[in-house]
Amino acid sequence: MSRYRVIRYLGYSIEILVLFVLQETPGLIPEIGGARPVMLIPAAVCIAMFESETPAMAFGLAGGL
Repeated sequence: MSRYRVIRYLGYSIEILVLFVLQETPGLIPEIGGARPVMLIPAAVCIAMFESETPAMAFGLAGGL
């Protein structure tokens, strides 16, 4: 595995972690009609658009859990 790929996957992991923390912090993002926005699903879809099947599946699974 190349160094560039490792750095890219590490960045994706940090992005998913930060979005999860932002999404689950109460009162940080305003609720619209009583519903909080879900930011992990669009992030997982964006990662899946630019990666091959196996990393896309892994990050989609991590974002879905």
